[in-house]
Amino acid sequence: IYFVDNIFYGFAQLRISDPDTLTSLLGRFWAVAGILILLVQLLVAGRMLERYGVGAVLMLLPLALAAGGTLLVAAGLMGGSTALLFGLAIGIELARTVLDATDQTATNVLFQPLPDQVRTEAQTFVTGIVYPGALGLTGAVLLICFEVFQLSLLQVSGVLVLIALLWAGVAYRLGKRYLQALAE
Repeated sequence: IYFVDNIFYGFAQLRISDPDTLTSLLGRFWAVAGILILLVQLLVAGRMLERYGVGAVLMLLPLALAAGGTLLVAAGLMGGSTALLFGLAIGIELARTVLDATDQTATNVLFQPLPDQVRTEAQTFVTGIVYPGALGLTGAVLLICFEVFQLSLLQVSGVLVLIALLWAGVAYRLGKRYLQALAE
């Protein structure tokens, strides 16, 4: 998630140099994103889970990020303008923001087959240890990408694609394991 945020804000700064214009754009962006998140949570997330299942919904966000990152890298390699790259970055950030709502819903469903005591412990461990640890690791990887290797935004987008594909693989396995847990 923070990879996408860094790419989005990086291209925003490249494209819009005036701080007031940038602030205005970001305000409008997050207003629209907030409305879309609410609509997705209310009208879409539950239906997607019912129709496609937990595994498919868990894979949706990482696959969308991998596809968006691939488009961004391809456009950059073909000499796409800053406006085009920023437009793609906006699309990726919007997809990340909106699809994160469905991802969180599906993640919460993963815990349901567990017995009550185990479910509480597992959720506490994931939200208290795994999630903050993953955020810290992401920050460290971003720091290494930008400060040590001095990667460009396009190169970091390539790293995002690799991470998103690994994430999709983990999501696939979690979806399969969820179905096995339900059967047990």
